[in-house]
Amino acid sequence: MKLKKELIGQVEQWVEDNGLMDFGGATLKEFCAHFGIDRRTYYRWLENATFANALTHAREKFRDNIENRAARSLIKQVEGYRYTTKKTKAVYVNGGNNQPMIVKQDVTTYDVDVQPNTQATIFLLTKINPGKWGNAEVTRETPPLVVEVEDQETANLVNELMKGGDDEDD
Repeated sequence: MKLKKELIGQVEQWVEDNGLMDFGGATLKEFCAHFGIDRRTYYRWLENATFANALTHAREKFRDNIENRAARSLIKQVEGYRYTTKKTKAVYVNGGNNQPMIVKQDVTTYDVDVQPNTQATIFLLTKINPGKWGNAEVTRETPPLVVEVEDQETANLVNELMKGGDDEDD
């Protein structure tokens, strides 16, 4: 297959939509199958600067789209959301030859409220403003150690221990 400008445009659009080998995108095998080429052809095409640049551009757009979708999904988790779903209930009878037959089918539509996700909220806040919401270390001044003793010998021993010295022979 000859690499032409029109084909490069198709490749760029396909990779933008499907990705290619990173960010959960399509595999090289899927890419090659879609365009009816083998791996050698793909790697030969990569030597063409126009193709390589189009591929890089498309992969970046795919990554940006994934990032945007993930951010929107995270915001939904932070805020909570509502969706509508359907539940189908069917009544069956024996229709002969032990084959079930539907005699009545009810479809109920209802809304589901998804509550905000606390972990998603914490994650988002710590990422968008780590200085304010991050797990900053708390620095505290250590209070002085006060040891009260009743005699000078114990006081001398405490002072030696505080200095890290050891006058006693083992």
